[in-house]
Parts: sequence; structure tokens; C-alpha cells
Amino acid sequence: MRRLTDDTLVAFLSDCHIGGDPARDIFESPDELAALLDDLDRHPGPVELVLAGDFFDFLRIAKVPDGTNRASVTTARPAYRALFDRLQRFAAGGPRTVIYLPGNHDAEMWWNPEVRATLEREGLVHEFALSYSACFHS
Repeated sequence: MRRLTDDTLVAFLSDCHIGGDPARDIFESPDELAALLDDLDRHPGPVELVLAGDFFDFLRIAKVPDGTNRASVTTARPAYRALFDRLQRFAAGGPRTVIYLPGNHDAEMWWNPEVRATLEREGLVHEFALSYSACFHS
């Protein structure tokens, strides 16, 4: 169980379903999500951002080119570059933690170490877990 200070903001995001082949991509709000990340980044205390399942939608990606994976294909898309730049800036800021909990549309996150390595290398995610539990203390 994570022990959080009383000034920690915990934010959960789920079911964004970012990504997919061009004709199958259903995510339509990268600007709004980037604005939310900016708001979270302005919080004066610690922030735990929990990406609680289906942040990505790997099931909408049929094939990936050799040397890539579903995460790298998605983060490299020009339509999402500003969003992932904001997530990277948020994750690199002050006391910030980004925790990824896989869902059914991004379950590959759990069994494919290259996907996790991509998100860590790009500075987007600090930890991967199957559940999240926390308590506050003074």
C-alpha cells in the first residue's frame, strides 16, 4: 500500500482508448487531455496520476512495423505528439508519479516488456501495477 501525504492529489484516468490504425482510432480529445495534464502539473503538492486501464487502445492496431511496438507507434503519431510531450513534462516535474494499470484493450502492456520499456524510456510512466492501493497520513 502506498502511503501518501495529506497534500497529495490522486487522479485516475481510464478508458481514454488512445491510438489505433488511422481508420479505427476513436480518441478525439488530445487537446483536452493535455489541458488536464497542465492543470495537474500546477498542483502545488505531490500528484499520483493513475492510468487505470485502457489508456491506450492496442486492440485497434492491426500490425506494427518491425522494430516498433504498439506503444511506440501510438506515441509517435503526429496527432498525439503534443499530448505525450505534456505527459512527459508532467512525469518529469516535481513530486509526480505516473502509475499504469493495464485494462483489457492494453493488456499487452503487462506481457510485452518492450511496451513497458518504451513508456519508461520516453519518460511517460514510472511504475506498472495490476492494482492501486493507497492511504493518507500526516
